[in-house]
Amino acid sequence: MAFPKIAIIGAGPAGCTLTRLLLSSSPPIHATIYEADPSFTSRTQGGTLDLHTSTGLAALKRCNLYDEFHKHARFDGEAIVICDKTVKKYVNMAGTTSEKDTRGRPEIDRGALRGLLIDSLPEGTIRWGSMVASIEESKRLGEGITANASRGIGVKMDIHLDNGSVERDYDLVIGADGAWSKVRPLITSVQPFFAGLGGADLYISDVEARYPDLYKFVNRGSVFASSDGKGISAQQKGDGSLVVYLSQTRTSREWKNEVSYDIHSPKEMKQGLLADFADWDPIFHKLIQAADENETIYARSLYMLPVDHRWDHRPGVTLLGDAAHLMTPFAGEGVNLAMEDAMRLADAIITSTSSTTKPKSESNSTSNMTESEDNQLQQQQQQQQKHQLDKNIQSFEENMFIRASKTAKHTFANMTDVFFTPGAPRSTIERYITRAVSDELPFPNVAYYVLGAFVYTYFWIWKCIW
Repeated sequence: MAFPKIAIIGAGPAGCTLTRLLLSSSPPIHATIYEADPSFTSRTQGGTLDLHTSTGLAALKRCNLYDEFHKHARFDGEAIVICDKTVKKYVNMAGTTSEKDTRGRPEIDRGALRGLLIDSLPEGTIRWGSMVASIEESKRLGEGITANASRGIGVKMDIHLDNGSVERDYDLVIGADGAWSKVRPLITSVQPFFAGLGGADLYISDVEARYPDLYKFVNRGSVFASSDGKGISAQQKGDGSLVVYLSQTRTSREWKNEVSYDIHSPKEMKQGLLADFADWDPIFHKLIQAADENETIYARSLYMLPVDHRWDHRPGVTLLGDAAHLMTPFAGEGVNLAMEDAMRLADAIITSTSSTTKPKSESNSTSNMTESEDNQLQQQQQQQQKHQLDKNIQSFEENMFIRASKTAKHTFANMTDVFFTPGAPRSTIERYITRAVSDELPFPNVAYYVLGAFVYTYFWIWKCIW
């Protein structure tokens, strides 16, 4: 098989974007995706995502999938309200009507995004129902494997599946398998820790026809409400439903076993949540009461990796997306960061196979070469490619650590402001807005202070009135 032989664990947006980009290179670089789910439709695909111009949208354009994305994009989904439990609105922005007027963050359902990426891959690229049990270095010598491989360069990796089969001799295994990655333990002992928040995911189908007041409240976009260490967000999906997320501070990761209601009963779950949010405005109570009971109401805990998570490079293995930098969702950057990872990792792999310095002997005529000499030349070229690949992957990781740390600090600060600061959102809205906007501007550190002066003045006047 042509070098490099690549396995990607996980068929989420990050893994599928990377695979699509590798296949779009010239010549195409093939990868095999191992996905634990038995099929794309085997479980719910979650809520809605906003893609950003320089990251998620840029990746789709690189994949030549922007036109397909446009069929599912909702520019009116950019509507956003930030309020407290009494529906006092600190931010109230309408959605746009077309791409021309976009603020650079159009919405797409997570399932639609994943679906268009999967559909762009050749049949058989994804091996559905392939649960990874473990991954380890190959212990046998064979083609391209030498006794010196234990020193790092040229090591081969074997993937053990839970059905007992073994997929052998991969030059590179890439973990795109999310929070509880099976690849991560190969390069770090660090595991996600409980972020101190737990709650539930609810769904309301056909909201416009059944609950027009809720439809109007969300305005085809998103509402983010918080008070007293609790939060409710509601987002319109492309299929006409609402997805509602409820979160609140929890002192124990075992909170699911400690609450007074049965988290496996939709009816009991709704009653328990209504009690938890009893002093909130009735519109939020209706978001809970209207939740479909024929759908599972998921009790969910939020986990994260350390803000400055990094590891010592190990040849033959790397991570991207949540597997590399799991964080809470309060900056709206997770999928965008993951798709940027995919672009940069694709570049690292592609350049390692296309920019290798050729041996001097290759410039001479090879017509008189023996088969043995030709094989030796090919091995020499492949060894150069392995060294270049390893060097490029290490550079990719160092860049990713910097990008991920910045985003992780942003989302951690937002989480702290929203859930763990008394008086929020009133006491923290200036920091929240300044942080969000300055990160989108050139020279964000300078922009933070310049913009901050305006934002703080605006809200000082606003608070004097309201």
